[in-house]
Amino acid sequence: MPVDIIERHANGASVQVTSIDVSDTEVRLGVRMVNGHTRQIDLNNQATLKRTFVSAGGDVQFGLVAPTGNQQLTIPPQSTMEGTLVFMGAIPSGAPLVLVFNENGSSSASSGNPLIRIELPADAVAASQGDGAKKN
Repeated sequence: MPVDIIERHANGASVQVTSIDVSDTEVRLGVRMVNGHTRQIDLNNQATLKRTFVSAGGDVQFGLVAPTGNQQLTIPPQSTMEGTLVFMGAIPSGAPLVLVFNENGSSSASSGNPLIRIELPADAVAASQGDGAKKN
């Protein structure tokens, strides 16, 4: 399901969610991540417990299946990364979803581990779940 949701951080980073696909076993989010900061940023800094996940209804978290070559989701300064993020697990039907980058990150303009939260529109999630049920 195509969407266009952008969240910006004070350090110059932004994340755009371009698509949502919910199946019986996973959530796939098309994303474009931009680092407008003057130094590299990590959007999944697990070493400092600043992990990335999708929250369903606030009670359940589905962890990111981190890309093999870039587990920390490191983005060099003044660069863009685009792709699909996968979160494993069966999302409860009708649950509101929130994408969280660096759950213990910072909102500071100088942060290399920015906290970014994006509420995913319920109608797009529901429509995607309906599509996923038809595919499986």
